Amino acid sequence: MPSPLLGAMPPNAGRPSIASPARIAAVGALLATLILLALCTLAAKAAHAESPMVVDDAATAGHGKGNLEAAGFDDGLHRGAGTTFAYGMSETLELQLALAASHAHSPGANARMGHGGAGLKWIPWQTSDGLSAGLLLQHYVLRPDDKAHGDHERGSSADLLFSWQRLQGPLLHLNLGHEWTRTAGEAEQAARWGLGLDLPFSASSSLTLERFGQTHALPGYQIGLRHLASEALKLYGAAGRNDGEPIWNLGLSWEF
Repeated sequence: MPSPLLGAMPPNAGRPSIASPARIAAVGALLATLILLALCTLAAKAAHAESPMVVDDAATAGHGKGNLEAAGFDDGLHRGAGTTFAYGMSETLELQLALAASHAHSPGANARMGHGGAGLKWIPWQTSDGLSAGLLLQHYVLRPDDKAHGDHERGSSADLLFSWQRLQGPLLHLNLGHEWTRTAGEAEQAARWGLGLDLPFSASSSLTLERFGQTHALPGYQIGLRHLASEALKLYGAAGRNDGEPIWNLGLSWEF
């Protein structure tokens, strides 16, 4: 499929064509973003758009720091439990790993599934008061226990992450990305987006609101709560809908 940024080759490919103003603006915006990321310098560590949010944040754990999470979930297609691990390889680079087991409950599906994934988050511009920006790359595998119940699914994604915050104030997060999947030899791709708001309402608790979606699917939303039980332990939960199906997650996070 042609790049959505550059567009398909015109029918009169033998003749030079003049780029449309919209195309020039899109290319200029991409170049400006890449230049901005390349020129930015590291500032103070930003706050996180942590679980239970689906929308990700433009922040890393910090060099030598990390967190371990365990949660139950229902994403509208699968219900199960999983664990995720994140570790700061440097102040701007974070490694992410995830494992989960679930049961497919979509119409016509009845299979136990194994999930595995890895991600790399690069946030060269981080600030505790203002705009932070970076990039998240992810790859996952979804494998049924019984081949008769389905085929392996593999997927990769790339997302631009933006976060805006004020000291002691709310955090606003924006994700813009693209996902590529392959199942039984058939490839699909979709553009995706997410907008999230993290609203602290006490010294230890926050309300999370988010809206997200992708092409060929109905937009989703989720409302959640996060509570700091101790200096290192956080409890969280959220519920909403995605592509017309109910979703939820409930878990805990330990930072070290």
